[in-house]
Amino acid sequence: MLTSPIEADTSAASITTDGLLRQFGSLTALDGVSMVLPRGGVVGLLGPNGSGKSTLIRILLGLIPPTSGRATVFGHSTTNPARYAHDVGALIEAPSFVPGLSARKNLLSLARLRGLPSTRVAE
Repeated sequence: MLTSPIEADTSAASITTDGLLRQFGSLTALDGVSMVLPRGGVVGLLGPNGSGKSTLIRILLGLIPPTSGRATVFGHSTTNPARYAHDVGALIEAPSFVPGLSARKNLLSLARLRGLPSTRVAE
């Protein structure tokens, strides 16, 4: 695996991350994650509880933003998950709200993921 996506041709990548950092208060869940995953590959994430696996998946799904760094899925930034959500499937261990976000912010995240306007959250 390459240590930096900048070194790789990412045009055929399904997922790229560059320096992903995610913090929850004083807890650092991800620290500088950089990778390029080619299209058509199969990847497994292994690690102990609390090592950041679910946090990485949630960033890639567009459910939470990174504190810093970048990520793309099929060439689209994870800041706009509606662009690729129709091509991605995920089963998260248990449906839950994102810790550290208010109920409204959780609903706004889900609306954004579905490509719905934020005005629908009040409904």
